[in-house]
Amino acid sequence: MVKVCASTFACAWGESTRVWLRFATCIASTLALLHAQPAVAETRKIVVDGIARTYEITRPTTTGPHPAVLMLHGGGGTASQLRKQSAFDEQVGAYGFVAIYAEGIAHGWEVPGPPPDSRRSQQSDLDFLIAVVDQLVAEKIVDPERVFAAGISNGGRMALNLACKRSARVRAVAIVAASLPEGSECGATAPVGVLMIQGTDDTINPMAGGDAGVGRIRRGRLLGLDATLAYWAALNGCGPSSKTDLPVHDANDPTRAARTRYDGCKAPVEAIVITGAGHTWPGAPVLPLVAGVVGTTSRQIDASHEIGEFFGRADRH
Repeated sequence: MVKVCASTFACAWGESTRVWLRFATCIASTLALLHAQPAVAETRKIVVDGIARTYEITRPTTTGPHPAVLMLHGGGGTASQLRKQSAFDEQVGAYGFVAIYAEGIAHGWEVPGPPPDSRRSQQSDLDFLIAVVDQLVAEKIVDPERVFAAGISNGGRMALNLACKRSARVRAVAIVAASLPEGSECGATAPVGVLMIQGTDDTINPMAGGDAGVGRIRRGRLLGLDATLAYWAALNGCGPSSKTDLPVHDANDPTRAARTRYDGCKAPVEAIVITGAGHTWPGAPVLPLVAGVVGTTSRQIDASHEIGEFFGRADRH
């Protein structure tokens, strides 16, 4: 990282202010890494509802308990894939989180809304996530009052389901390319912070709501971004919202990002909408084999960094 900064500095004299911005960002990232906590990673197993389940964790080496983030992969994915693609382990050092990469059954999560899935019940996945947290709480690794969850697509809907059905157990959630389903009562009984990250060109989880899915694979109808935000803003007692365009970090990337924040909330409610982005994790490596299906991955923001910052704010709220 330091070598990259030096190289950027050497070129900065003859280039535009965009280079200076990159240089400043590079220095800030280097300083964050120098102050980051070391971390340890491991894979664990647990039996819940008679089913053997697995999860991976990355945690600080310092004495706990620590805040924890449940990381939930999308449909067809795995815990290891999300760990690699999101690079969320970097937030462990920056914020002292325990990152918990939970493994869904048959590469997915059972969430509210059609179509029905006979592999398992919604209850069993909720039981699994809470059991993982309780196991780590019992070992004094995790603080039970500082639990967060983040997910993409099917994993994002699972994070929302956790916030709806176990609102007393989760402080905030971050949702990438997902929203609440139509015709299903959320049922949250306590304020939960919510960050939604959504691309305008997402055809799998449309920003405006409606049918979700790929090709002939249908995942039910969704409320969309605005209706999902409105639900949580009302539950959290929020006031008016304001919108701010985010800086352009890559002039060669045609996507553009804007942030919406609600005022006066009991728990924070925010959204980052990325014009031109698809059904992707912003800032993650592009996967050429699926790019034609999922669409453009924005380079204007790093979703993992934004999620880490949001959970940090929610932790202090």
